[in-house]
Amino acid sequence: MGRQTRAPEKSPAERSLPSEQYARSLIEASLDPLVTISPEGKITDVNEATIKVTGIPRERLIGTDFSDYFTEPAKAREGYREVFSKGSVTDYPLTIRHKAGRLTDVL
Repeated sequence: MGRQTRAPEKSPAERSLPSEQYARSLIEASLDPLVTISPEGKITDVNEATIKVTGIPRERLIGTDFSDYFTEPAKAREGYREVFSKGSVTDYPLTIRHKAGRLTDVL
């Protein structure tokens, strides 16, 4: 008779890893700059497109105020507040400034 052993139970962190990897791959696949922002307005994650459009490495972006990278920071913050109060914002043009001065319009 063969001996059967059960695989050890996976921790919650190990179980969530595939879904986190999937989410990361979706974010990175976007050609558009994508940023996740805390309720306080601090950047918690960015994709490669955001790094290219700002010229700033991920490590330096994370933890900073998201509005600092727009030509109109007050307008960017107002749009962010609108998302929280209304659930979304549409047709809200903003411009991102690259560290070298190049401008990129975003909606």
